[in-house]
Amino acid sequence: MARKDDSLLRNLQKEHIEGKLCLITGATSGIGKETAIGLLELGAQVVITARDIARGQAVQREIQMKSGRSRVELFELDLSSKESIQQFVKNFTKRHKGLDLLINNAGVFHPERKESADGIEATFAVNHLGPFWLTEALLDGLSKNAPSRIINVASALHYRAKTDFLNGGAPLERKENYSGFQAYCDSKLCNVIYTMDLFRKLQSKNISVYAFHPGVVNTSLVREYPGAVHFIWGLISKSPKKAAGPLVQLASLPDPGPSGTYFHGKKRKVPLAVTNDPATGDRLRELSESLT
Repeated sequence: MARKDDSLLRNLQKEHIEGKLCLITGATSGIGKETAIGLLELGAQVVITARDIARGQAVQREIQMKSGRSRVELFELDLSSKESIQQFVKNFTKRHKGLDLLINNAGVFHPERKESADGIEATFAVNHLGPFWLTEALLDGLSKNAPSRIINVASALHYRAKTDFLNGGAPLERKENYSGFQAYCDSKLCNVIYTMDLFRKLQSKNISVYAFHPGVVNTSLVREYPGAVHFIWGLISKSPKKAAGPLVQLASLPDPGPSGTYFHGKKRKVPLAVTNDPATGDRLRELSESLT
């Protein structure tokens, strides 16, 4: 019975996603790469992005080989740079008039404070601001292909976040007493706040929006941390392929759940209460727009 149910589920996913255009950021490794493979195996057309084109081309070939599918496009994109995002959107929209699925998966976890190409604290820039700019720029394409879908890869660490940085200025710049852990938690809170903000704003456009926590995954996210952290991380984490399974389902099922849902794997969870506060969503949007 289990095999029959799995087969029915896969057929349902395939019927929904086959031929659709799916854009995945952060697909040169980890969950993103496994999600690209999974969607290709279901018949989707996949676009991946990379800061380093040479590395991206190697991963593109690997994804094609593992999936047995050739429909993988590669574009250059650095989410820490507004100029790079603008150039990507220009190149992408020249080739594709619409978009069916956007998965904002790329992320960083810096132990030491860094700044983006635009002089913004790097964790906030890459984990929230870049995806914000990218998503807003692609909404027209998502509207053209509606019903369409946006998935923001967040984290349960958003429960550990603080909101003082939303006031801008020094709290956002984090130039004193920098904590890589806190910066990451706060950026993941932004992912969920932005998801709920989009949910409220896109209800009439037939674009569904979800936040997704994959669990603790053995990826390169902690590559800048000492070897002991890598060892412990490896002991407590699941493989990228296993973690990507629920994300592929969320991306490909015709009706995975109501728009505005926060998923922990396959389970629906209640996010931090502040994420559903419209005033907080407006404040984050105003802050994000002011940084353009």
